[in-house]
Amino acid sequence: MRIRASLGALALTLSLSGCYTSDAPLLDAADTAHPLPIATKLVDLDADGLIFDDDGKMHETDLAWNGKGYADPAQADATTVTLYPLGGQADTFIVQQASPSSVLYVIATMSQDGSRATIRNVAAGSEAARAEKLQALGAVPQGFDEKDPAFKVTDRQQLLDAAAFEATLPGKDQFRYLVVRYIPIPPDPRGLPAAHNMADASGQSPVYWYAEGMAAEHGIAQKPIDLAKAATDYRKAAEGGIAGAMADLGRMLETGTGVTANAAEAVGWYEKGTQLGNTDAMLALARALLAGTGVTSDAGRAAYALHIAAASGNVDAMRLLAALLDKGDLIAPDRAERLFWLVKAAEAGDGDAGQQVADAIRSGDGTAPNPALAERFLAKLRQRNPGSSPLVDSAISGSDYRDFSADDRHYYMMGFLDMLWSIGDRLEAQGLSGDCAEGYAMDNVSNAGNGLTAELGDFARGHPGGNISEVAAGFVYAHCDTRRNLLLLDFYVLNFSGALALSDDAVHYFLQGAFSAAVEAHLAASRPKTAACIETIYDDDDAYGDLLDKMVGQDMDLVTNVMMQKLDVLCP
Repeated sequence: MRIRASLGALALTLSLSGCYTSDAPLLDAADTAHPLPIATKLVDLDADGLIFDDDGKMHETDLAWNGKGYADPAQADATTVTLYPLGGQADTFIVQQASPSSVLYVIATMSQDGSRATIRNVAAGSEAARAEKLQALGAVPQGFDEKDPAFKVTDRQQLLDAAAFEATLPGKDQFRYLVVRYIPIPPDPRGLPAAHNMADASGQSPVYWYAEGMAAEHGIAQKPIDLAKAATDYRKAAEGGIAGAMADLGRMLETGTGVTANAAEAVGWYEKGTQLGNTDAMLALARALLAGTGVTSDAGRAAYALHIAAASGNVDAMRLLAALLDKGDLIAPDRAERLFWLVKAAEAGDGDAGQQVADAIRSGDGTAPNPALAERFLAKLRQRNPGSSPLVDSAISGSDYRDFSADDRHYYMMGFLDMLWSIGDRLEAQGLSGDCAEGYAMDNVSNAGNGLTAELGDFARGHPGGNISEVAAGFVYAHCDTRRNLLLLDFYVLNFSGALALSDDAVHYFLQGAFSAAVEAHLAASRPKTAACIETIYDDDDAYGDLLDKMVGQDMDLVTNVMMQKLDVLCP
């Protein structure tokens, strides 16, 4: 007989066969072992690896040490789980699950490296010997399973003796788990410390200097790029306690950008930023520790920093962890955990990670092979869900956009905005006017890299896993200002009255932006089937290549006009 024992928010299915119960906890804190990380995800496994449900979801349990045991941190009154080493049995534990209404015990084993946990049961054929011994110890059968019942124990020694005997019997795996160190850094509800807004001797705050540093490094707000000034301003902000500035200053020191290179000092700033919970600093510190740049190489420390950064949402850290677990030269290889982090990156909007997950599910790498599930996984990620970014092949992630050159960003966003403008009439019924996009397009042309292109550059630096395409569309639709657009249109007519032809280098980025915009606009208009149809054209190498060849040297408006004609025929 199977029942569901509450383990925090997760209903963990356990068979009472091979278990023990008591009216009150029999093992106290003095017996407790701590084989799990302070915060852990237990992910269900089978013989092939991770287990996915029909929707492509992993089965996960969150546990965190609360001073008395492990519990689901999201549940104030969750069952407390404590582990007790079973004397004479290496890596074998009694797991006590105590709730206000019941106490349950099972036998569990841990792998030597702590990456696997197994709840075990006696193998078939040993039930009679187990029952005879337990009844001799005074344990009372509960009758859930006549062949192999659960037993109620009444004192500590009775429980220890019963568990010790059971551990000598042939065992079988009942439930298996991947143990993942998962220590997210929660957001500080208090916001920035008051000290960050306190004026220094010059009358400016650390927050001011951080903004000045970003403007100087990236040329934001029509300010010229000045890397030396950026490094100076970042230092002022870092010395004032801004963790992000510590990461940025460290990056400039490590690469010698705008300042004399000093890898050791860079690591010092990464460490300070890490202590303040900045995930970019953690990622940079981990990379330095792996390479031995400015610090003695230490793969263990690097892995620890990466796990915290990844658990806190840093997609680049997730991908680096997956790559390290794949290669296995610096940290122990683990196909199941590699797949776990790729799933997390995909769920955060990383398209490449999503494709790798689908490939792994299709071929059975870290999980059971399941081609049909692989396709469902991709289809699900491509759907727009409330509060999450759609994952589409034509979308550009923050990390990709961040790596574009200034010109590449400019032409990508021009294609994006020009398509949003052109497609406005088609989607007017949904209230998505193209006028807003036209205004931003003019802003981009007139400033050659400022406007929305620069605003999204800031977003990309802070959200490497974010979907730039969705953010751009949302920003445009949320900031419509007709008067502003008319003024920009006048500026455009006066300064850019001639046709803007696309070069070989520009047409690819312009076309990619146009496809992204077409997909995002239809998703925003609740037309996912049309968006999927546009994706099909984008994914067709012959169709895309033919369009690419025809557009070189043509006026940019011709590109979007030709695309609109294709959409009217193929994706109405």
